[in-house]
Amino acid sequence: MQLDIFLPFLRKARKGSPSPQDGRCLRLAKRVLPAALFADRDTGKPGLIRKWLKRLGPTWLSAPVRRVSQAAFFALFLVLFFYVCWPYTAVPADVWPGMQPNSPDQANHIEVTSLNGPVRGVEVGDVLHASDPAAADAESGYVGPFQVLSIDEHGLTLLPTDEFSEARLEELRFAVGGPWTLSEKHPQAWPSHYADSLASKEFLPSESLLIIDPLVAISTALAAKTWVWSLTFAAAILAVAMLVPRGFCGYICPLGTMIDLFDWSVGRRVTSLRVPSDGWWVHIKYYLLAGTLLCSVFGVLVSGYVAAIPVITRGMLFLFEPMQTAASRGWHNVPPMHAGHWLSIALFFAVLGLGFLRPRLWCKYVCPSGAVFSIGNLFRISERKVESSCFHCNKCIQICPFDAIKLDFTTRITDCTLCLGTRMMPCKKASTRM
Repeated sequence: MQLDIFLPFLRKARKGSPSPQDGRCLRLAKRVLPAALFADRDTGKPGLIRKWLKRLGPTWLSAPVRRVSQAAFFALFLVLFFYVCWPYTAVPADVWPGMQPNSPDQANHIEVTSLNGPVRGVEVGDVLHASDPAAADAESGYVGPFQVLSIDEHGLTLLPTDEFSEARLEELRFAVGGPWTLSEKHPQAWPSHYADSLASKEFLPSESLLIIDPLVAISTALAAKTWVWSLTFAAAILAVAMLVPRGFCGYICPLGTMIDLFDWSVGRRVTSLRVPSDGWWVHIKYYLLAGTLLCSVFGVLVSGYVAAIPVITRGMLFLFEPMQTAASRGWHNVPPMHAGHWLSIALFFAVLGLGFLRPRLWCKYVCPSGAVFSIGNLFRISERKVESSCFHCNKCIQICPFDAIKLDFTTRITDCTLCLGTRMMPCKKASTRM
């Protein structure tokens, strides 16, 4: 099959030859959007879209879909980490003390008068739990649940719910006690406001990206000597990788996107430390993978320090979460740092610092999670193909983010992510044609 999800190089039409026909999507876009955005194929003049993408970088120009996918998943990671998992948006259940009850009337209505002014945050129909703080213990002091019938400036009108027995209602008619404390939840219930806040914000499970990191699932299962549920998701992403090899690395991984941002903003300015593309270091990821799995066999789980998603998660947690806490709640609420925190921060910066040696060196040669996908590439059902029309411009070699294209234009099958959407064909012994 052929994946045309890349932006082909712009060439001026040859004299005497017809201009290439635009596809349906492109024709529709030209009808809706300004013409200045699109390239002129007759003159070879690029449009504003190509100019903007070129300013962002050569990979944006050659593979905009991959870059957009990376940016979207990176933004998703930040939202899940800094918004969904942020605990201080949780608010404990409201409590209203000083509510003096009167004896129930014939309709079992109970008028409660607020001794602390108007009641805020209560609506008609709410169910509130009443308790008597003067009782000997919390269990005997619990009165029961009531539904709010009406609200006025002096207090509330409550109706006992169906949980009240006739005997309990008779007790209230003779001795209501008080003043009561009304609360949104049962006074003996577990304080679940953090979990409730997480559930209300969690439009997607916050650990979604973590559970599809196959190294985390495999190493956890080996260390626990049992089946873990995340293996199902790891198997699913590896199955997808049979169609789009190392698709997780090329299209999803937020750590790879952060490394790209670091290389673009900092790493490219320091070139004196550059290393060649071939050397003993090109197989480090397999050594790390073997070491990680060996530790797991003996019950030692180290994948949290070297797998892709845990690396960026721990780095974000120990670097930026204290800043977020300090900005919203003060530095006195930031817990002290320990050796494990500093080790995680050092590893996070080491991963980024590898960009001084070669752009995205971590993803190419070091990442053990990527090594799992590289091994999975051996079972791919599609691969990159070079047709006889290739005129050896070498641009694919220069742009490839994983150094998967050799100088003779053949492909390192364990590293290719099909990120440029080049043509694919079913696997054969001679699948690359010059």
